[in-house]
Amino acid sequence: RSPRIVLLFWDRGDLRAAEACMRARNLFRRYMLRYNMPRGEDGKPPVKNLAACSSHQFREMLEATTRNQKQFIDGYVDHNLGLDYWWMDAGWYKTLGGGWVDTGNWQPDPERFGDSLKPISDMCHENGLKLILWYEPERVCPYTEFYELRDKGYIIEDKGWHLYNLANDEAFEYLCEYMVQEIRDNGVDVYRQDCNIADLQMYWELNEAEDRRGITENKYIVNYLAYFDYLMEQCPGLLIDSCASGGRRMDLETQKRSVVLWRDDNCQDPLVTQCQSFGINFINPFSGQNTVEADPELMTYVTRSNFMQSTNFCYNIESGDQDLIDRVKKSMDEYRAYSPYFLCDYYPLTTFSDRAEDWMAWQYHDADDNSGIVQVFKREGSADTAGKYYLSGLEKGATYIVKDIDTGESYEAKGRDLMVEGMDVEIQDAFAAKIFHYTAK
Repeated sequence: RSPRIVLLFWDRGDLRAAEACMRARNLFRRYMLRYNMPRGEDGKPPVKNLAACSSHQFREMLEATTRNQKQFIDGYVDHNLGLDYWWMDAGWYKTLGGGWVDTGNWQPDPERFGDSLKPISDMCHENGLKLILWYEPERVCPYTEFYELRDKGYIIEDKGWHLYNLANDEAFEYLCEYMVQEIRDNGVDVYRQDCNIADLQMYWELNEAEDRRGITENKYIVNYLAYFDYLMEQCPGLLIDSCASGGRRMDLETQKRSVVLWRDDNCQDPLVTQCQSFGINFINPFSGQNTVEADPELMTYVTRSNFMQSTNFCYNIESGDQDLIDRVKKSMDEYRAYSPYFLCDYYPLTTFSDRAEDWMAWQYHDADDNSGIVQVFKREGSADTAGKYYLSGLEKGATYIVKDIDTGESYEAKGRDLMVEGMDVEIQDAFAAKIFHYTAK
């Protein structure tokens, strides 16, 4: 079969070129949101996406146990932090001494988890949380359970890592049944699939006849997509997260079946995440990342830089550090209050820049209720203390109340003035991330 192709037709009308360009981009965002994203049993896209994990405390999941996972969940629940998901990443299975990269065993490590992760998922469900669990079935390491399937032709072998051969229909059917049982046995709500093989093409072309070039690739991708379809069919309500080393499978077909909760492994640098959000928001209404910065002077800036449609908080609430807990709660409360706007229309308010001396800003606008937010980032290298930003999408004659969420100060302005005269923002701090919330009066 051929790949999915989307053509978007739109009418410029009497809009200026720049306005017409952003209208087209937002129409595409709306298309993706309405027609090319997985939807829950309520028929809506996932809108509650506040997650937490303990990966930074337990070397991913290599030192995780049933006991410490339940302790960490307890910490978030006891402090009423309002999570939607508990995230268990790589390393919960039995490894061979090489760390989490030793993939191919997809049963929980019995020494740390017994025969199931169900006690953890049950605890999540009892407290209104859902469980995210990491898998990487395509990459197979020697001396693992899946490596033993090579005699059946289920594995494309090469030096080092091997590839599970989804182009083989029997291998495809085996994986489908195996993983459905895994998801059910462990009480998984979000199936998180990674793929850390950089060059799949190389594996596809191994042992492929010259006059059959491309057949393995085509069959592999067809079955890869059918695999996701089967998981969702057999596990109603299941959400799939496609990681692929962080955002390397953001094609139309994959995004129709899954979301991207982790778009890049380089997630700790706020300048990088700002630049990524600036660009990816033009075409994709949903992506995710984590935040881990705990320094009181940096936390607000870094965390707000990492606010996106899905944000994963990686903090040691179990430590009992009340100051940290209070700051985490403040950030989570902000996220819950303003994250619904991240799925709305998007307008960049500055040009793109990866320079530490430049400010960056953008706007999310909810056209249905005529409200939105403006995010402004003053980076560490900037000596400027003020900026002016011209908003978009507002009603010219409407009066808006614009509120600085940090100070609580607000003012009123006409939509025309905010769009034509601009919105003035003053920041005296050496660096800062500001959020302004506006509503129509």
